[in-house]
Amino acid sequence: MKRIIAFLIALILLVSAFSSCDRRSQTPVTEDDSDYGETMEGVLKIAYSKNDALNPYYVESEINLQVSKLVYDGLYTIDSSYKANPCLAASAIVSDNSVNVNLADSVFSDGSPVTSTDVVYSFNKAKSSEYYSSRLSNVTSVSAVTSAMVMFSLDKKDPYVLSCLDFPIIKMDSDEEMPVGSGRYIYARNGDKLYLVVNVKKTGFNPVIKTILLEAVHNTESISSSLVIGGISFFYNNLGSGSFRRIDAKSYDIGLNNLIYIGFNDDDEFFENSLVRCAVSTCLDRDNICRSSFQSHARPSVFPFNPDWYALEVKDENYSSDIDLAKSLIKESGIVPGNREIILLYNKDNEFKSNLAEYVAKQLELIGFFVRLKDYDSEEYIKELKYGVYDLYIGEIKLSNNMDLSPLYSGSASYGIDDESVSASRYYSFINGDCEIMDFVNTFNEDMPFVPVCFRNAVLSFTKSMETAGEGCEADVFYDIDTWRLK
Repeated sequence: MKRIIAFLIALILLVSAFSSCDRRSQTPVTEDDSDYGETMEGVLKIAYSKNDALNPYYVESEINLQVSKLVYDGLYTIDSSYKANPCLAASAIVSDNSVNVNLADSVFSDGSPVTSTDVVYSFNKAKSSEYYSSRLSNVTSVSAVTSAMVMFSLDKKDPYVLSCLDFPIIKMDSDEEMPVGSGRYIYARNGDKLYLVVNVKKTGFNPVIKTILLEAVHNTESISSSLVIGGISFFYNNLGSGSFRRIDAKSYDIGLNNLIYIGFNDDDEFFENSLVRCAVSTCLDRDNICRSSFQSHARPSVFPFNPDWYALEVKDENYSSDIDLAKSLIKESGIVPGNREIILLYNKDNEFKSNLAEYVAKQLELIGFFVRLKDYDSEEYIKELKYGVYDLYIGEIKLSNNMDLSPLYSGSASYGIDDESVSASRYYSFINGDCEIMDFVNTFNEDMPFVPVCFRNAVLSFTKSMETAGEGCEADVFYDIDTWRLK
């Protein structure tokens, strides 16, 4: 009973410590740290890395990145359909090569107002950060128009640019280690333990769970093991390793914006022909690929855009293979596929992609190709791509929230893809507003500069004592955390 009373007192002190506007007062103090630690069995526990930063712009690990999203808000939040919803922004006007954003009446966790200078400061941090810089590549600068308005300048038009304005807004010149944010929770230390405590300045957020204990872990493997034995309550696995081992926990999938595709060598005598490229696409059973190669942790797609994207009004649900049609396309092309061996390159470090490569080879053999698989580790795989020593390859790219395909046509992932193709030209016409999205998609499907296969999933796992609504998404795995509860 004494321990329970000590815990309740500690919890009250922990929450009330954050009502103050003084940042230095946000470190709770308890009379008995050992008693407090021993009574934490009923508290939500989330993993974090002690060896990584907590500042969202210096973070390197996936687990600390996810934790930071509980502490910091962006101008916009992104839902499961990759649509931008106002958060610290009140409204915006997208016009040609600029975006004017009006700020909502928001405050940081220390009670100070969120202003345009904070947005400018945060944008400059984001542009130089490893995680956020890629999505802001088309945003050249930002300026404070008034204290409540900022203007972003764009390198080129982008009708979906608001989906990229979800970078964290931190208070200008606040603590470098744990800068002040305006999110749902704030960091707090109690001795050598780190917590998240509900942000009492956050309007409209009244979660069941007020305090979260952050448990230090060393690697992903230790996280999954800790979840099973109750050491932590929650685990986000983006399956980037290319494999998934089931654990004794509640789990559900969330969609990622990671496109898995088959790339061609555009200098190859076979695959410079668009009919042959279309034949490769036609011979694939994408449902089977998602189920078998990716252990059901992927969603099929015949389009280069995420099938969950709100802007994609037409959904193609025909994902089955058609070997006869593929053979017909090959015949129409005038290509004799059996004339020589073709090389299919893939990353052997990734089990999902190894499975996919084997499946693609079998399907291509059904339509007359002789296929040799070349597997390399991650480093050598990239070298082979750069040298062009392949006919086909299994590729993956993480698209930004605005579904920007320019990295595939002319950027970092454009291996073997003709940036002067008819589909590239139509894509930029679409971005400039000169044609509709389905005009581009139809042109893409005729040109087939690369073959979309599927989009990967991640897995959210919870201890069996946890009750959740199961509404997390890639942009916010804690989307429904206000409803989470421990039995």
